[in-house]
Amino acid sequence: MKTENFETIATFNSPHEMAVSLSLLKSNGIDYFLPDENAQFMDSLRLQVRESDIEKATIILKEGGFI
Repeated sequence: MKTENFETIATFNSPHEMAVSLSLLKSNGIDYFLPDENAQFMDSLRLQVRESDIEKATIILKEGGFI
């Protein structure tokens, strides 16, 4: 089974914006990964999705006004 890479499609400074963005992706069946989720002193958090979901996720986040 081939594993697919995750790529960063957005960064967030606001936990609220991040939470709403994640909810949008999840409700559209898109898996995501937060590589900085456990970092204590980050100015921004990266949002990553699978390479095959980049186009769809980008459209969803643009329509939501997050990127």
